[in-house]
Amino acid sequence: MCTSTGPDQRAVAQTEWIRPGNDLGAVMVEHLGASLQPGDVVIVSEKAVIISNGLGLSVEQVKVGRLARWLAAAVRPAEGSRGLSIPEKMACVLQEAGVVRILSATLVAG
Repeated sequence: MCTSTGPDQRAVAQTEWIRPGNDLGAVMVEHLGASLQPGDVVIVSEKAVIISNGLGLSVEQVKVGRLARWLAAAVRPAEGSRGLSIPEKMACVLQEAGVVRILSATLVAG
């Protein structure tokens, strides 16, 4: 987690591992409370929010089909990232957004 300590200043707060059921507000107060000032902005990663709400999936829980493998192989991720080139991530996107939407987006992007 990061907090802005002034214009163009950032500080990173080291926390324990976020687990399902963690109260992110309590975690922020515990690790940042003393240093926060009025007007500060606290940013929490999407990953921490997903995990604390119990919405994360383990790789073993994801069923990867041929379409997910095929689409993932065609993805050219940004430098330093693997993004949707990971078949398990692509399988989750296909399940969440739907095959029709993803194939439509693929055709438009192509």
